[in-house]
Amino acid sequence: MTLRVLHLRSSAGWAGPERHLLELGRALASERIEATLAVFDAGAARRSADHPLVEAARAAGLHAIALPDPRLGVGVAVSALAERLLEGRFDLLHAHDYKSNWIGRRAARRAGVPAVATVHLHTRATLRLRLYHRLDRRELRRFDAVLAVAAALLGDLPAELYGGGGPRVVHNGLDVERLRARAAAEVEGARSLLGAAGQGPLVLAVGRLTPQKGFDVLLEAVAKLRRRWPELRLALAGTGPERARIESATVRLGLGASVRLLGERADVAGLMRAADLVVLPSRREGLPYVALEALALERPLVATAAGGVPELVADGVTGFLAEPECVASLADALERALSAPEGGAAVARRGREHVERRFDAATMAARTAEVYRGRAA
Repeated sequence: MTLRVLHLRSSAGWAGPERHLLELGRALASERIEATLAVFDAGAARRSADHPLVEAARAAGLHAIALPDPRLGVGVAVSALAERLLEGRFDLLHAHDYKSNWIGRRAARRAGVPAVATVHLHTRATLRLRLYHRLDRRELRRFDAVLAVAAALLGDLPAELYGGGGPRVVHNGLDVERLRARAAAEVEGARSLLGAAGQGPLVLAVGRLTPQKGFDVLLEAVAKLRRRWPELRLALAGTGPERARIESATVRLGLGASVRLLGERADVAGLMRAADLVVLPSRREGLPYVALEALALERPLVATAAGGVPELVADGVTGFLAEPECVASLADALERALSAPEGGAAVARRGREHVERRFDAATMAARTAEVYRGRAA
């Protein structure tokens, strides 16, 4: 029996949860589950094109739709979504953020279908987000099942709040072969962009330019390292509200041309393949796709032990770990990775093998499908 599942996400752009939805939607087909991705497009007013998740999903052969931003009226959004669930004969709704949880559960109840939620991360970076986190904890108890992308997130989600046997961990996963094929197609262009080999070690960081991602700490660590590694280069791929501060910090720290802000890039896999190592200096994380991708592409990875990162990276075994928000710890982890290129290659190889065994998209889809069938039966 084929199940029809509507995935719901409120989003202004492309980040880890969007990557999760694309990977999961493709992989669920092998489990005889037809996934439709629906996006409340919070950034539609600033864009002339479709939401990037909608574009990527359609390019991958998935059904994807953009929905009006529910700020136009929550009641209207609930009613419209319930009608869509009924008209599409969906067997289940799967929500992926606090706004989708709030609207999706009510619409699912009205349509008479089960509702599942995945918790990707509560950043709690602002007073408003801390309030949303508290409200979401209450909302999630009413879902038929709750998933978390990392065990580290369960501390934010007390088991007694939830029905359906408590929250279940389903780690993020990816299609490693698809990623490698993309990297192979992109790497020459990435090398042309980043510069020829021999100009000094190249460190790549990827992510939204927000305080959560810790790029301010990374710049301080790079400045510290350049006393020993004067040819060290750093490339940052991503956009966000912290760009001006990052540019100012680059000048203040005297990093000059050694730091390049690449903006939003569609060739991240190629950039990773072209870099000497990848760094993830985050303050908070769920289970980041940047880390999964770097390991799958056999790149040495330096990451802070934030959120679910230690579930993926063992220090000195599959990568190099640092303490979040600690310049000295991050500089030390970077230096360890840079100082032993042969050892770093062995660590990167073990990281790739670890992702292949434990974090593939097929495993993620199978565990998710098991939850669906238990709720939709």
